[in-house]
Amino acid sequence: MRKNSTLNSIKKATLMALFEETGFSIHAHVSLNSIQRHFPKALRGFCRDALKDLVRQGYVTKHPTAGSMTYSLTNEGVNAIKEMLSHNRQVLEK
Repeated sequence: MRKNSTLNSIKKATLMALFEETGFSIHAHVSLNSIQRHFPKALRGFCRDALKDLVRQGYVTKHPTAGSMTYSLTNEGVNAIKEMLSHNRQVLEK
C-alpha cells in the first residue's frame, strides 16, 4: 500500500469527494462533474488534475461510458481514505 504522505491536500480532498459520492463503494461510478461540485469553481481544474494523478497512482479507476468518463474508488483508495479518517479521529481525540 502506498503511503498517504504522497497525497497532497487537493488529492486528499478529491478522494474524500469521490468517497462522499460513492459511499465507500468500489462498484459505484460517478462523473467528473459530480466530484468537482464539492470544490469552489476556482479549484475545479486542480481537482481534475489531482484525479488524473490518483488514477496513475492506483487510488481511482476510470470507466469510459457513452456520455462521459466516470470514476470509482479502488480498494487501495478506500484503504487510503480509511487511514485518513482514522488519523483525523486520533488527532481529534488528543
